[in-house]
Amino acid sequence: MLAPITAQRLRAVLADHLTVTQFCGAPRNTILHTVAMMRDINACAESRMIRLCVLFLHFKKKTY
Repeated sequence: MLAPITAQRLRAVLADHLTVTQFCGAPRNTILHTVAMMRDINACAESRMIRLCVLFLHFKKKTY
């Protein structure tokens, strides 16, 4: 009961405290922004012949 109330109150100020590279939980960012950004990075690295290694991490909340 308390968690939804807290989440609603934090949502108003959350965007001001997250970095532009934070996509999960950020109201202004979606997974589509992540895909577009990674395509741009890959294209830039390829055109400049820069070797690129990308690591994607996904953290899942553990449920009991």
